[in-house]
Amino acid sequence: MYHHIQTDSLVLSRFAVSLRSFQRQIGWLTQKGYETISLERLGSAIQGQETLPRKPVIITFDDGYQSVWDHAKPILDQSGFTATVFLVSQAIGKRNIWDLPKSNPILPCMGEATCRRLLDDGWQIGSHGLNHLRLSELAPKALNEEITGSKIFLEQLFDCEITTFCYPHGAWNDMVQENVKRAGYQMACATSSKSATVTGDPWALRRVKIKGSDNLLDFKRKISNWYLAYRGWRKR
Repeated sequence: MYHHIQTDSLVLSRFAVSLRSFQRQIGWLTQKGYETISLERLGSAIQGQETLPRKPVIITFDDGYQSVWDHAKPILDQSGFTATVFLVSQAIGKRNIWDLPKSNPILPCMGEATCRRLLDDGWQIGSHGLNHLRLSELAPKALNEEITGSKIFLEQLFDCEITTFCYPHGAWNDMVQENVKRAGYQMACATSSKSATVTGDPWALRRVKIKGSDNLLDFKRKISNWYLAYRGWRKR
């Protein structure tokens, strides 16, 4: 789970990973024989319809920052990797205004044409809501607009089916999850899950946060089987 990739010369926020760190992380995955898969392919495997490669990994980017195209994609291209970008529908071609109250850096988000190029290159696009709101705090009507409305908006804009969702701020509850299911999403990504296993709940897939403060040893630890098992055990 990534957000923003920025050059080493800039001050890092906790949601940003330096270009140098990202290069080292993707280089290590490549060296160890990992292969990127899509969330849709994972869903097929969960249903027993497909067999996954020996070392599968899913790379996701929240929010749709321009840095994904400028900095992350060239590095991923070198390894033959693809990723999923969860777009905030109303921020396409704009900026991350939801970060203003937190004093986080205000950054440009990818525009429609850039997102189309990602799709053409085999990347996947998912929904991160209409406006990046904390869904667990919304009334039913506003909640439906954020979840269903963003799906309709993205499908009409890019003329493709949007099957995956990502909870903004990692905020979700049973009502939010049920709304995501009713909207027609096949899977949803979270930062935490009630399930003891990574894939136990397809609408609350527990991802691993990669932070700007993580060194390569931290990265290796976070994607190890024992770390994922430990996180699941803590949720019991």
